[in-house]
Amino acid sequence: MVIEGIEIYRVRVPLAFVWKTSYGDQHDTDTVLVRMESQGHHAWGESCPPYIPNYSAEHTLATFHTVREHMAGHLDFVKGNQFARAALEITWWVLEAKRQGVPLHVALGGTGDRVAVGADFGVQDSLDTLMKKIDEAIVQGFPRIKLKFRPGWDLDMVAAVRSTFPSFTFHIDCNAARTRLPMSISSARSTAIASP
Repeated sequence: MVIEGIEIYRVRVPLAFVWKTSYGDQHDTDTVLVRMESQGHHAWGESCPPYIPNYSAEHTLATFHTVREHMAGHLDFVKGNQFARAALEITWWVLEAKRQGVPLHVALGGTGDRVAVGADFGVQDSLDTLMKKIDEAIVQGFPRIKLKFRPGWDLDMVAAVRSTFPSFTFHIDCNAARTRLPMSISSARSTAIASP
């Protein structure tokens, strides 16, 4: 396929609600959109790295710059930059699926037309609000739920959720809110001595 045109956009989109994690409160999302054309077809793709490089080394402005200035014409030349690479690769696959006249999952070699997904809840204003959202997600048929951790919204939150929904599958995402503390030499020695 010959790509006849590529347009790259950096867009800030307001969120429907504040997304709260250990990184802070997010009111909007910064994203990179790509429009690609070939043989009378066009497709859109997206890559949504974090606004600042706190989750990974990549961030929105750098991704936008890398796609526009370096990768759009020379994808294989640039090393790493997975968010930037994804912006182009996703768009290319959507365009290829349109060109073939098949759904994207078929172009990618998939056989099913459905994927089981989980719900994801950020830090809430209260435990009651969280319990209500979890209950609604379970009623809607979500097989698992991811919960966000942050100082002050952590072990007590997990204990309340587990006591209310004892057999449901939950995932906890700390978003780097916790660090592993190094073991002191004295506790390391006592652990070693106590071991059989």
